[in-house]
Amino acid sequence: MKFRQTSLRVRVTAAAVLILAASLTLTAALLIKVVHGSMVSTAGSQVRSTISEVGALLPATPLPSVLPSRPSVALQLTDATGQVVWAASSEVLYMPVVAHVVNVDGHLNIQFVTTGKPGTSDNDFSLAEVQRVDTMNGPGYLFAFAYASTIEHDISVLVIALSITFLLILLIAGWLVWFVVGRALSPVELIRRRVSSIAAGDMHERVPVPESNDDIARLAETLNDMLARLEASGESQRAFISDASHELRSPLTALLASMERAAGAPAQADWPAVASFVVSEGRRLNTLVEDLLWLARNDEKAMVPQLKDVDIDDILYEEARRVRSTGALTVDSSGIEPTRIIGDKMMIARAIRNVIDNATRHARSSLNLSSRYESDVVVIRIGNDGAVVGSNPDRLFERFARLDEARSRDQGGSGLGLAIVRNIAELHGGTANFCPVTEGAVLELRLRRE
Repeated sequence: MKFRQTSLRVRVTAAAVLILAASLTLTAALLIKVVHGSMVSTAGSQVRSTISEVGALLPATPLPSVLPSRPSVALQLTDATGQVVWAASSEVLYMPVVAHVVNVDGHLNIQFVTTGKPGTSDNDFSLAEVQRVDTMNGPGYLFAFAYASTIEHDISVLVIALSITFLLILLIAGWLVWFVVGRALSPVELIRRRVSSIAAGDMHERVPVPESNDDIARLAETLNDMLARLEASGESQRAFISDASHELRSPLTALLASMERAAGAPAQADWPAVASFVVSEGRRLNTLVEDLLWLARNDEKAMVPQLKDVDIDDILYEEARRVRSTGALTVDSSGIEPTRIIGDKMMIARAIRNVIDNATRHARSSLNLSSRYESDVVVIRIGNDGAVVGSNPDRLFERFARLDEARSRDQGGSGLGLAIVRNIAELHGGTANFCPVTEGAVLELRLRRE
């Protein structure tokens, strides 16, 4: 199983242990290096002080069989040829010559020789010092050595002690991290269980929010906000489906009833009237289905404006001519000024037509159209002399919303037109709202010029 597929608790614990292990290893290496350097420095000082003290005693006293020394320091006195051992400390008392003197440019250098004694070698000694001395037997060389094996033994003991100590630290730290992470993630597990138990129909349930004001508490609050939005979206979808079903049922029922009556008595049926009614209801159904599809695609973020230059005044003048051609209303287009934006011409034309159709249905005798620039916004106003929209005009932009006086299907639309208008305005970085007026109704579209 891949490491990334393991639980967060395992990954955090493993990462913490690995980081701590790396830190302890680096600390141990530095500590061992410092201790080794300190031991070597101490041994070197002992070697130098010992050879100085003993060398100062040899000219004035007969040669002893055993030379005095210090712990971890060995002494060996040879003749001037370096072939005969005159005396030595107890550590190397019975050993042959350990080292020879090599005179290089007036400096005395030491060259170790293999002792040949079982269990010993030249590698057992280090930090050698040599001093030429005069004795009662004649001139000779006094060698002083430190036991390298003693230093290495002490370092080995230190390594073992550090390894055991650091292993215990890693075990304890790993357990503590495992425990602490488990406690920290326990609210997440509760949230996960609650979310997994929330069914599609139980969106009213919420996850528990920890009392601590930390990231997990904010995560729980965010999940609850998301659940609230999902619940509201679900309710909106159910209401939308219910309203759409109702709106679709009405024309379908009327069509079926009309056709059944005509089919029951074909000789007496007024077939031109039946055909006209079928065409009218079919167009109503077609408009309703197109509006529903447009809203569904917009909800899925699939409606992307095709941007190009759009002359708003041309669209308004064309709509004014269309309304005038019916002869039912007078249209005041004197407030239309040359205005242009960068947007989707089809969408903007649809929004303006929806607003004008809505205003036409509620107008008594006249419409008023205007357009103008206001900073980087184009302001379009479409008014009528009909009923006032009331104290809560925003509800008219909800889907399937209508004025009370327009509840009749013969006079009112599907209730989707203004919802589409607001969506198109938002796609163009604008807004759609009713202006507060004392008579009639004025809808204002504000669209960004670019």
